[in-house]
Amino acid sequence: MRILQSLAWLEDRIGTLLIYAIILLTSAQVFFRYVLNYPLGWTEEMARHLFIWGIFLGAAVVARSRDHVAVELFHGYLPLRGRKAIRVFNDVCILVFLAVIIRPALNYATYAFRLKAIATEIPMFFVYVSVPVSCALIIVHTLHNIYRDLIQDDSAGSKEGR
Repeated sequence: MRILQSLAWLEDRIGTLLIYAIILLTSAQVFFRYVLNYPLGWTEEMARHLFIWGIFLGAAVVARSRDHVAVELFHGYLPLRGRKAIRVFNDVCILVFLAVIIRPALNYATYAFRLKAIATEIPMFFVYVSVPVSCALIIVHTLHNIYRDLIQDDSAGSKEGR
């Protein structure tokens, strides 16, 4: 569990740094373009790449706490065992989906090593690898969520009503 806590801490800190970097890059672009009348060509591209990383890292963070958008029409009417069964079923569906997409995503990311970004000329691998990294993180969090639902006592489980 200590490893999962460390992973959660790292995800949160990287996500925070990504947000600050995007704000800094976007502000610099606005300043250089409108104040100095000298637009920087690479800031928009770098901010976009960091935004992509932030989205996929955010998906992993949200999967950790099970805060993704969900339709919970009958969820509140079910007993605790029924809610747990639905959560486990949903988690298994997520795992199947991730198992299907992680390999092609990794293949595409390695293919993208040949492609270069236009302004920064960094390999696009560093952008596209965000998908398999996110998939791996979501798999870890989803397996932990299943473990909490199946193994841990009802009183020590996840958030009530979720």
